Amino acid sequence: ATQDPGRLVLQGHTDAVTCVAFHPQGRFLASASQDRTVRVWDLLTARQRLLLGDHPSYVYAVAFNPSGELLASGSWLQTVRVWEAETGTARMTMRGRGNVIASLAFSPDGRRLASAGGEFLLRGGELNLWDVGTGKNLKAFFGRTDFLTAVAFSPDGRRLALAGWNRVVQVWDAATGKKLLEVTGHRGHVNAVVFSPDGSRLATAGEDGMVRVWEAATGKSRMVLSGHQGAVHSVCFSPDGSRLVSAGEDGTIKLWDAAAGHELLNLKGHPRKVFCVTFGPDGTRLASAGEDRTVQVWDARPWTPKRRVHFEALGLVRFLLRTRKLSHQEALAWLKRDPTHSREVLQEAVRLIRLETSRKP
Repeated sequence: ATQDPGRLVLQGHTDAVTCVAFHPQGRFLASASQDRTVRVWDLLTARQRLLLGDHPSYVYAVAFNPSGELLASGSWLQTVRVWEAETGTARMTMRGRGNVIASLAFSPDGRRLASAGGEFLLRGGELNLWDVGTGKNLKAFFGRTDFLTAVAFSPDGRRLALAGWNRVVQVWDAATGKKLLEVTGHRGHVNAVVFSPDGSRLATAGEDGMVRVWEAATGKSRMVLSGHQGAVHSVCFSPDGSRLVSAGEDGTIKLWDAAAGHELLNLKGHPRKVFCVTFGPDGTRLASAGEDRTVQVWDARPWTPKRRVHFEALGLVRFLLRTRKLSHQEALAWLKRDPTHSREVLQEAVRLIRLETSRKP
C-alpha cells in the first residue's frame, strides 16, 4: 500500500478491479477483480486481510450484508457465492440461468440478496432474488429486459431499481416483480443505478457520459450532471444524501452537490478507467476500483479552506523531506526563504515539520 495526502492506494490484484464495497462499520473494504479473486482489506493497517479465490471466472460484484457478517460475490458463469466476512469461510453457492452476474444488492433487512446480469451474447437480462438463510431462489426473472448492469434495493426494501443495456431504468415491486415505473433519458447503456438514502431520488450513470437524478416516485428528471469525458460506470449517494460521487472511462472521480448539481471535487489518481466508486458508511471516505489493478481510498470530507491549506502544506513538506531529502532543520530554513506559497501554507508546513521532529526519539 502507498499513502499520499488524502489517498491510500491498495495493491495486490493482478487484473482490473471491478467493484468495491465498504463493511458497514467502515474499517474493512472488499474488492472484486477480473483476476478471479475477492480481497478484503483492513483500512486501519492498509493490509490485505482475506483472499477469496474460489471463483470460476472474472468477479464483477461484491457486497456486504447490512450486519457485516456476510460477504457476497458475483462472477461470470452466473455464480453467486456467500462468505463469512470474518473468516472467509464459504457459506453457500447459488447459480442462475445466464452467464454473468454484474451486480449484487442485499435487502435492508439482510434476508434477501438480489443478483442481476444475464446473457452477454443473447442480450437477455436476468434478475434473481435469493433467500440468504437457505440459498433458495425466491424469484427468477429472465428475458423481461435487456442485459442488466445494476440492481439496487430502496431503503425500505419494497422496491428494486434495475438498469441495463436497453437505456431504460425500471423500478419493480420487490415482492411481486410488478413494474412500477420506467424512465428514459440516457442515450446509451445505463451502467449504474442507486436510491438516495431517503428513497426519494434515483441516480443513474450512463454510457453517454451523463449522471442523471430522478424522482423515484414519478420518474421526473431532477438534474443532469455532465463533466465526464466518456462513459460513466458508477454513481453513489453519500450517506446523508447531500453529495453524489461518479467515476468513469476518463479515470476521474467527481463529487457533486446533490441539491444544486455543481461539481465539488475532481479527483485524479487512476491512470485509466474507474469501474466503481462508493462512499464509506460515515461519508468521510470514498473507495474506487480501477482498470489499473488498484483499489484507492480517498478522503471525502468537505474541502474547506482550512483543509485545503493543510493538504497543500502536507504536500510541500513531503516534497522537502522525501523528494529533496532535506533534514528538518534544512526544510525549516528553506520555508523561511520560500516566496511562492501563502503565509498560511508556510505556517502550517512549519507546524507539521515541528510536529514530526517532536515525535522522533
